[in-house]
Amino acid sequence: MAEYLGVARSTVRTYVSRGEMPPPDMRLAGGSVWHADTIRAWHKNRPSQQQGGPRAGSRGQRDTFD
Repeated sequence: MAEYLGVARSTVRTYVSRGEMPPPDMRLAGGSVWHADTIRAWHKNRPSQQQGGPRAGSRGQRDTFD
């Protein structure tokens, strides 16, 4: 998921710990899992960190992210 979002893995962990990620689609023993469509919709609709810059995350298509 970090690669798709264009951020470090630690940044994704920070998003999760701050409650900034959407609710997971399922939870497994290894952690939370999001369907790719959930992450794409969340990423598309969240505010950009760069004023006027392109959004990161146009790389590859996946069915789930964990």
